[in-house]
Amino acid sequence: MAKPKFLSMEILQGMDLANRFRLMGNRAETETQKFVLKAGELVGGKGRQLVHVLTGRCKASISTQLQGGSLTTKPVSLTGPQVIYGPALEAMFPYMKPALEQKREDIRKLGGGLLITIVRGKSY
Repeated sequence: MAKPKFLSMEILQGMDLANRFRLMGNRAETETQKFVLKAGELVGGKGRQLVHVLTGRCKASISTQLQGGSLTTKPVSLTGPQVIYGPALEAMFPYMKPALEQKREDIRKLGGGLLITIVRGKSY
């Protein structure tokens, strides 16, 4: 027979409740940023493996950055004579889009406990 589960409840008054929601909002922002950065690093790492260029310049230029809530995982501009990189290379030999597709399930697993972490304050 299954053990009965008990629910614990706490009644909060105005300011206490507002403070709890404020803390939860701060935690949501922090944890979401961590999650998005980890997901970008997963995709960027796989993208580096899939690049079809032998020089290594494009691989080395793939970076993951979080600026103002926006995630960027892409090759940055390279300068040099007649070097094909970035969007032109992606159009000929896709590597970032397949990287995202291959890492989609890993990203889903990574974000699985995100809501619990935000609400409870720690991961269970």
